[in-house]
Parts: sequence; structure tokens; C-alpha cells
Amino acid sequence: MIEQQTRPAAPAPTPSAPAALAARLSCATAGGVAFGVLTLWLQGRLADSWNVLANSGAVWTVVAVALAAVFGTSRTTGAVAGLLSLLGEVAGYYWCAAPWHGVAVALDEQVLWTAAAVLIGPVAGLVGHGLARGTGAQRVRAALCVAGLLAGEGWYDLRMAQNLVAARVEVALAALVAVAAVLISRASAATRAVAVLLGCAVAAAVLLAYSGPWLVL
Repeated sequence: MIEQQTRPAAPAPTPSAPAALAARLSCATAGGVAFGVLTLWLQGRLADSWNVLANSGAVWTVVAVALAAVFGTSRTTGAVAGLLSLLGEVAGYYWCAAPWHGVAVALDEQVLWTAAAVLIGPVAGLVGHGLARGTGAQRVRAALCVAGLLAGEGWYDLRMAQNLVAARVEVALAALVAVAAVLISRASAATRAVAVLLGCAVAAAVLLAYSGPWLVL
């Protein structure tokens, strides 16, 4: 009896590299738009002491870091994902502001936050890529950048005696992230010390940016 030979099943087609890249960046953008809409929606529903977290530059940036960590498979795509996600947050927020609240948003305010997204988005994307796919040294530096971002905004609010509950939460989260990153990391002591200094520099930069005359809170 002649045994019937069966052909091996053909492998499932995989998306081409350009298509996969476009899909990842589209997801990062859509995630940013969705979060921008969500923050606008939460502003009208959270208590006053927590409301600032729905309109926080630090929170928006952390979300961009997270989206870039998920969808940025290289440093370049990470930077682009961070840029697109932060621009998406700005777009989602301001596209819905007029329909939901019935007020026109000043053009200079939209320009300000769009420019901030262009400047900060790629950096946030690199931080996200470093967190998800970097070396041990890159991960601890990225984590301390996130901690510095939260600490800078929280410290500004504490200094201005405003949004005290949310400010304390941000500072506490920053301390938790920083301590955990330093203790968990297997990088050298010198590398961890440099990461701490980098986090302090990020916090100082955020504090300086929030104190500038160009930012209307």
C-alpha cells in the first residue's frame, strides 16, 4: 500500500515591515487621541483635589512614554511613537473641548501645547524604548527620567501651594519609582548615581519650564 504523502501546511502570511510599522504608529497615535479625550472627560467628573491629574503635562508625558514602550520597537520608532502619541493627546483634548464645553479654545494655547508635544514627544519616546528594550543602564536612566518628570511637576505645585493632594501623590510616586529603579537595577553603582543625577536634572527642567512666563496653567 502506498502511503499518501501530505504537504506541510503553508506558514501564515506575516505583515510586511512597512505595514507593521504603520500599524504600530497608528496604534500609538490612536492611544494618544483616546487618552486626550479621556482626560477632558475626567476633568468634569473628578473632585477638585484630583482634577489636576486629568490635565497634567506630566501624566500626558508618562502616557506617551508607555505607548512608546509598547509600540516603539527601535529607538527611531520609539521616538516617532512618542511624538505621535503626545500630538494625539493634544488633538484629542482640543478637538473635543469646544463640542463638550461649548467654548472656543484659544489658538495660542493650542499652539503652545502642540509645540511642547513636538519638543517633548520624541524624548518621551526614547525614554519609553529605553524602559522596555534598553540595557540595564538605559532602563535605570529611563526610570529616573520618569521619576524626575513626576517630581518636578509635583514639587512645582507644592511650592505654589496649589493642587496639594495631587502634588503629594506625584512626589510620592516619583520617590517610589526612583527608589525601586535604583534598588532593582543590576547596573553599577556609578551608573545608578548618574541616573539619579539625570532624574534630578529632569525635575529641575520641569520646574523651570512650569515657572516660565510662556506657560499659563
